[in-house]
Amino acid sequence: MMTALERTVYRRFQRTYTAKELSEIFTPTHKEIWFVAHTSR
Repeated sequence: MMTALERTVYRRFQRTYTAKELSEIFTPTHKEIWFVAHTSR
């Protein structure tokens, strides 16, 4: 038996996203880019 999605902490995804929303959600920030540049090999 699975718990209903509404009763979990997981986000419900929309069916479609605009290009602007995708860019805002999935483009790494300058802080994230700096972190990866300084911690990865």
